[in-house]
Amino acid sequence: MKKKIILILGASSQVGIHLIQTIFQDYDIILAHYCHSQNAFLPLQKTIGDKLIPIQADFSSERETLSFIQHLKRDYPALSYFVHLPSEKLLHKKFQQTDWNIFEGQFHVGLRSIVMILQEFLPSMAKAKAGKIVFMLSSVTENTPPGYISSYVAYKYAMAGLMKALSSEYASKNIHINGVSPYMMDTPFLSEIPESVVSHMMEFNPWGKPVSLWDVSHAIAYLLSEKSDSIHGQNITISGKIQ
Repeated sequence: MKKKIILILGASSQVGIHLIQTIFQDYDIILAHYCHSQNAFLPLQKTIGDKLIPIQADFSSERETLSFIQHLKRDYPALSYFVHLPSEKLLHKKFQQTDWNIFEGQFHVGLRSIVMILQEFLPSMAKAKAGKIVFMLSSVTENTPPGYISSYVAYKYAMAGLMKALSSEYASKNIHINGVSPYMMDTPFLSEIPESVVSHMMEFNPWGKPVSLWDVSHAIAYLLSEKSDSIHGQNITISGKIQ
């Protein structure tokens, strides 16, 4: 029987770790990409064992991204489940103080990486007429965003556009490509932002508090499951619970 394998990009993030905890029983192999934080997987490996396979790559480097893809193509050519989480940390800066290299860093880590990866794997997925891809987007793509995060907003809109374009192109091949757009979560992603600014930005959340990792990971798990077989090209906003 063909093994069910999923690739989670940015798996060492808090969202990635919680997602693995949520879905590990549904997959034979979980390929967990990380850049720096392999130790984040240690507790999971004690629970899950050998089905969790960490793979390192720094997506800010095109060379490392290519090497990562070559590794995947060699060892896991039939990949058909993907979750894309990577993003640079959120920076709170005026637009005129945001150098182009900050925009470029976001696009290299997030957009370039998934473009290069999917260009390698989508042809075989289309031939097999099977696949699920979930992009981590953001509520900024569905609502008026907070100010002073222009590089992040631009990156997330680019990702949302890519998701829509690929869904339009591959829906007829039975490949389901969707995104989740949570409101702000309280994770290390915000560590470069002053606490007072985070508190202000949290006011944009419908309930005035962070969205939980549980809500986000279970939404992604749903989009990876057979229950979402009728869903294509959707950007699902996650606002969390009232209580």
